[in-house]
Amino acid sequence: MKNPRPTFVVKPVAFAVIALVVAFGPGLARAQAPKALNLVTVGISQYQSPGMNLQSAAKDALDVANAFRGQQGKLFTHVDVTTLTNAQATAANIRKALGQLRHKATADSYTIVFLAGHGNNGVAGEYHFQAYDYQPQQHKTAIIWREFQEALGQLPGKVIVLLDSCRSGAVGNGSNMIVFSSALAHQNAGETAQNGYFTQALLEALNGRADTNKNKIITLAEIDAYVSERVEQLSYGNQSISVTRPPNVPSTLPIASLVTLYPAVAANKGSVTNWTTLSPAPANSSGVQSSGPLPAASPMAGLPNIQSSGPLRTR
Repeated sequence: MKNPRPTFVVKPVAFAVIALVVAFGPGLARAQAPKALNLVTVGISQYQSPGMNLQSAAKDALDVANAFRGQQGKLFTHVDVTTLTNAQATAANIRKALGQLRHKATADSYTIVFLAGHGNNGVAGEYHFQAYDYQPQQHKTAIIWREFQEALGQLPGKVIVLLDSCRSGAVGNGSNMIVFSSALAHQNAGETAQNGYFTQALLEALNGRADTNKNKIITLAEIDAYVSERVEQLSYGNQSISVTRPPNVPSTLPIASLVTLYPAVAANKGSVTNWTTLSPAPANSSGVQSSGPLPAASPMAGLPNIQSSGPLRTR
């Protein structure tokens, strides 16, 4: 009788570590994986000017903050979060939050900036994000794309900008930044009372639906593929995302982990995470909601289109 073949069981953490080694090179393991995440999220649902209000942009900022805060002890050893919503998201406060990132970023850190609210491209075609106190004739109340490039373009480490606003595809090249735009330069970005289409797709991706190879690491390429298809689905083909990345950034760049890689850090989240929220969270903001077990086939399987409870709003 032949000896039975030995059975090898590979734990999910092992899959994740292997994915990190593939992403960062053969000599790298958890000890040299990204250490810190410095996150700024901005969302404006209530504007100073009448008629500009949106449904869910402020909630988007809080939900994205919750999602990445959950990565402490998983992909990152430390997560620092600054959240600006509604009246706190003035042009001056947004510029201040961006400026503070230069004191936090290091060669082994990630910097992520998420913005949800009104955006447009001006006469010269340059994208701008409209702050809470935006006034059309007061240029300082809009943050133009050049300012994002100046504040973020030379930071060390990996820099990712996530834009959930109309016409955000007008940003063009992000220099050394990875840029996700929720809509093309001529398109509106849709939302419902729950989330913007782009934000909803992003949250689902981070929550595991983008992990198509089941290695427990969500990569840049997986988020790109999932969010692109999901936004098209949610918008019935009326909204398409665009993504730019520097040539030296691999598509396998890890963005999130579904397993705990740093157990000691995960058990001590409260004392090592700084979360500065400069305005109260809405009562219904509970962060990322799991949509159940991952589908066996396509990550889109079984996902319904959002049914809006009122008129469709755009940003």
